[in-house]
Amino acid sequence: MVTYITIPSTISGGPSIFQLHLGSGEVLHAGDDSDVLVAFYQHSYDSHISALRDGGICFYDSGEVTEVKHERGIHHIGIPFTAATVEAVGGSARDRGKNIFVLGLICAVFQLDKDKVVGILSRQFGKKDESVLRNALLAYDAGFAYPIGDITTFNFEEGEHKDANRISTDGNTIMTMGLITASVRYGSTYLIKPWSSIMETLRSELPRYGGLYVQAEDELAAVSMSIGAAFAGHLAVTGSAGS
Repeated sequence: MVTYITIPSTISGGPSIFQLHLGSGEVLHAGDDSDVLVAFYQHSYDSHISALRDGGICFYDSGEVTEVKHERGIHHIGIPFTAATVEAVGGSARDRGKNIFVLGLICAVFQLDKDKVVGILSRQFGKKDESVLRNALLAYDAGFAYPIGDITTFNFEEGEHKDANRISTDGNTIMTMGLITASVRYGSTYLIKPWSSIMETLRSELPRYGGLYVQAEDELAAVSMSIGAAFAGHLAVTGSAGS
C-alpha cells in the first residue's frame, strides 16, 4: 500500500517520493522507520538515509550516488540502475525506464508475483506505441533478474505496533475529508499537482452531498467559478500549484 507520496508540481519542480508499506494483511499505517531505501540520486540519499532503520537496506544507483558510511549497521547495495537499464533497453533509451528496472528489482527482493506486475505494466502501457511496452518489459525483466546476492537474512517480518488504532492516510486525503466536514459543497480547480488528488476526490464525493466540483481549463477559470459559487451563498473552495 502506498502510505506516502509527494509529486511536485511541474512549475515548482523537485524530487518525487513514494513510500510503500507491504504486508500480508491490512496495512493500517506507515510505520515509524523504513526497512528499505531506494535512492536514484544523491539528494534522495542524503535527504532520506536518516529515515532508514538500524540495519536496514539501501539500494542506490552506483552511477549517481556516493554512499556515506554510517554506524547504524545499514547495508548499502550499489546497483547501476541507469547503466543496467540502458544496457537492457538500448543505448537510445538513455536513463528512461530505470524506475521500471527498480520495480523489477524490488519485486524480486520481496518475492512478489512477477506475472501480476507484468499484467499491470501491460495495461498501463499497452495503449501506447508497441516499443513503449516492449522497453518497459525489458527494463522490468532486467531488474527482476539482476544478481544482488542473498539478502534472505534480512528481517522483513511484520512487527507489532503499539497503537492498533492508527490508520494510514496522507495530507491531501485528510484535507479533503476536512473540507467536506466543514460543509464545502462547491468549487473548481485546474488539474495540477499537488491539488490533483484533492480535486479528484471532491469531484467524486461532493455529488453525494448535493454539491459539485468542476475541473476548469485554467486556474483563473477555477477561481472565477469558486467566487461565483461563494457569491451565490455557497461555501466554495479552489486550489492551485502553490497551495
